[in-house]
Amino acid sequence: MDASQLIDGDLTTEAVLPRPEAGKPQYVQVAVDSPLTVRTVAITPGKGFSDCAGEIEVSDDGSSFRALRTFAIPRNQSGPMYVTTEKPATGRYFRV
Repeated sequence: MDASQLIDGDLTTEAVLPRPEAGKPQYVQVAVDSPLTVRTVAITPGKGFSDCAGEIEVSDDGSSFRALRTFAIPRNQSGPMYVTTEKPATGRYFRV
């Protein structure tokens, strides 16, 4: 999958992820060229999605991640959901 579809800023762009297998967490990882400080992540559900939940994580090296915040998206969410962390976090790798 081309992960650039997930961060292109266009709410009509979709990336379809396969269903996760039991016991195997599924995530999307985004790497940036230089450290980026974030406080809010916008998650926009696609068409026909069901309830889902997850965690936002950050890393400096792409190997050791720390949790920033959990989230849950209700079935009726039709637009972007903005997930704000307790404190700004800086890193080069982000997982949702």
